[in-house]
Order: sequence, then structure tokens, then C-alpha cells
Amino acid sequence: MKTIACLVVFLALCWSSCSGNNRAGASSDTDGGSDTDADSDTDTDSDSDTDNDSDADSDTDADSSSDADSDSDTDSDSDTDSDSDTDSDSPPDTGDVPSETECASRGARVFSQGMIHRVEITVSEANWQSVVDQAKAYAEDESKPQTYVEAAIQYDDLPKIDGVGIRIKGNHAVQNAVYLGKSLPLKVDFDRFNPGQKLDGLKKINLHAVVDDEEEWPSDPIADYLSYTAMRAHGAAVSRVTLAEVFVNGVSKGLYSVVEQVSGGFIKCNFQEPWGDLYKPSDPLMYEGDTIDDYHLGFKWPDKSDHKSVVAMMKVLEQGNNAELEQVLDIDGTLTFFALNIGLGNWDYYTFITHNYYLYEAAPQKFTFIPWDMNMSQVGWTEPCGVGAGGEETPLSFRLFKDAGYVERYAQILKAFLEGAGSLQAQHRLVDDVAPLVGAWIDASRLDELRDNISRRVPGLLKKLASLTVCPDETEWE
Repeated sequence: MKTIACLVVFLALCWSSCSGNNRAGASSDTDGGSDTDADSDTDTDSDSDTDNDSDADSDTDADSSSDADSDSDTDSDSDTDSDSDTDSDSPPDTGDVPSETECASRGARVFSQGMIHRVEITVSEANWQSVVDQAKAYAEDESKPQTYVEAAIQYDDLPKIDGVGIRIKGNHAVQNAVYLGKSLPLKVDFDRFNPGQKLDGLKKINLHAVVDDEEEWPSDPIADYLSYTAMRAHGAAVSRVTLAEVFVNGVSKGLYSVVEQVSGGFIKCNFQEPWGDLYKPSDPLMYEGDTIDDYHLGFKWPDKSDHKSVVAMMKVLEQGNNAELEQVLDIDGTLTFFALNIGLGNWDYYTFITHNYYLYEAAPQKFTFIPWDMNMSQVGWTEPCGVGAGGEETPLSFRLFKDAGYVERYAQILKAFLEGAGSLQAQHRLVDDVAPLVGAWIDASRLDELRDNISRRVPGLLKKLASLTVCPDETEWE
């Protein structure tokens, strides 16, 4: 049996030790680029999105740009990264409502599945060296900035566009890229240096590389791909995902997942009006006072807010009764957030890492959770409480998973997922469908491991759900 302490040891070791016929384009250079020098074969590239993206890496992009398009993130992507681009969107008024046709076409070519896309980045030697240097600096000191450099990009046969910004994103992913010779995770901002420019209707995309393929809990683009795809099949409002081979100055950096940015454009195409505030917190949502300055919530969108709703929600989470909590929190949506993470074997979520999610005001003064950062998902655990309820330092999961009524509802949601889009058959089918596409990059043994994990996880979770009442603070799992 492995306890949650194993996870702590795993992360501590990673951090402290450091301080294909259907492809759109193929290349025999699939090493992912392990050098960390300035040449294009170095992929400790540091595409610095200090957006609070919570991927098991920590994009802390504090770089800000104010664009008025609907895809603007003031993004604080928290992927264990603290990816915090503050790009602002236009205010969410009725004049900005996209049509169903606009939403259907937005990113349709970029995120099409059933093939390996080809992403070609062209960047000057000096700019690429800047990316590499930023990655090295950030790996040593997470307070170092992740800033954009100018590049050009071609995505499949879409027109090549110039004036694109690229930067590193993530925390753990950047550290592994530097110290383990993996490809750098990148954020791509299409209008960073050419305001108003988009690709296939998108302002940004995220390129997630292999974080670690050698540890007991591997992290790779396949986990991202399988989990986001399953969540969307379940009907959850989560990012679209596909797979691509990424080239920098003609040199392959290997297989990446291409993940949709959670932004103003995403919100408008996935939620109904009136649109609310979007955050990417790095705080555990503990109530610390009535001033927004007391928190690190990674405000993303729209341009401005008084933040009173989110502060009120955290106060109720700590001090209110269940009836009051249900006025400020979408209980089913929040329990679905936990069910999807746990049903897909993702230990790197709120209760363990206190970020890796977006917090969205889906109705006035009422918040829900959007999953983010699934690259460490697809482990084989069979514990329906995941890593447990946590404690006072994780008030959201502690409050919900210690309440028998909420746990009963959570069990119903998880069971429905595991018998539908997250079922044994559905998840095996996803692996089988993607296997012929990724053979040049993903070992057959890794695909077998994924199948084995699914075969163990799904029936194991379903069996234990039948007797679930409340969750312990911490769980043991095999």
C-alpha cells in the first residue's frame, strides 16, 4: 500500500534534487530535444507563461497584456504552475455574445482529433536562447519571470503567422525539462506582438510536453489527451485537447498535447449569460479576510471586478451552514470536478496540491470548478475519496467529503461517470484509438500500463463506492 506520503516524497525528490501513418507531418528526430543550449535542439525551452496554469507545473506568468478580444485570459493558469498572463477580454456585455456557429468553428481545426498535428515554430537564435535561459533560471528559482519572446508559427496547413509570443509554462514541467532533458512546455499567444491576431479563432494555446516518463507516476501528453477527452464526452465544460508533433527551427521536440486555454472565449462558448468572474487560484480558498489583496486567486477575466462574490463564497465555505453554502457554490458542479479527477486517476488536484483548477462564477454570486492539468492523471488507484478529504488547510474538500449527504451525491456522480464516458470500455477504446497514432513517441509498454490502470481503477472504484459514507482525512491506496 502506498500512502499519500509517497506522493509527497515523489514531488520532493523531483523538486529538491534539482534545489504513425496518420500524422500531418513526421520527423525521425523524436528525442524531444534534451539539450539546454540555445540551438533549436534544446528543449529546456522556456516559454514563459507565467499564467497561473495549474498543470503539475507552475506557470507564474505575471506578464500582462490587455486585449479586447473575447479569447482573452487574464490568465493565471495554475498547473502547479503559476501561469499568470493578465490579458484582458472585452467586458462581458451582450454585444459580445458569440453565435453557435462561431463557437462551433472556433478552434475546430486546431483541436481536431484522429491525427497528429504538426506545429512548426520559427524563432531567432537569440530569442530561443532567452527561452532556454529563462527555463534554467526558473528551475533554480521559481520567482524568476517567464516572459514571451517573438516567433512565427505554422499549424498544419493553416497560414503561417508572425508576431506570435512563446514562453515556458509550468513549474515541475520546466524543472524536469531542465534537469531530466525533457521538452519544454510552452504557451503560445498569437496576438502577443500583433494585437488582434488569432489562429483558427483562438488567441492562445498550451503545448504540454512529457513531464516525466520514468517515475512511478508518469506524466505525459497521453494522460492529458485521454482525460480531457473523457471529461468532454461526459459533457463537462473543460478544455479541448489534441496531439501534435512540435518543431522548433525544423528540429522535432517530440509529442505534445495541445490544450485549449480557459479564457473569455472559452467561457462564452461553454456557459450562459450573465458571465461572471474567472480565477485560477493558487490559494486553497481559506477565508483570510474581506480584502481581495489577502488572497492569490489569479484573477483572469473579465477586465475588472470588485471580487466581493468570491470573498463571500470563501467566508461561507468556512463559516456558513449547508443551506448558505448551496447559495454560493454549485454543489453538483463542484462534486463533478472531484469525481472527474478521481475517476480519471488524477492525484494532482485541489486536495493534494491546492490548485490545478479554475474557479468560475457561473451564476451571479455562485461558483463552480473547471478541471485543469490532467497530465499526471490515469494512475491505477481504487480509492473513491482520492487522496482523502484533507483538513482545515483544504476547506473545500474537507467540507464536502465530511458531509454524508454530499458524499452520497458525489458517489452518484462518480458512478454515473464510471458507467458512461469513464467506463472501462469507453476508456479502453480511447487508448486503442490513439495507439496507432503515437507509436513513434509512446512506448507500447506505456499504453499497456494505461490499459492496466483503467482495468484496475474503474471496477475498483465502483466496488468501493457502494459502501462509501464519508471520507477519511487521508487515504491509503495501492
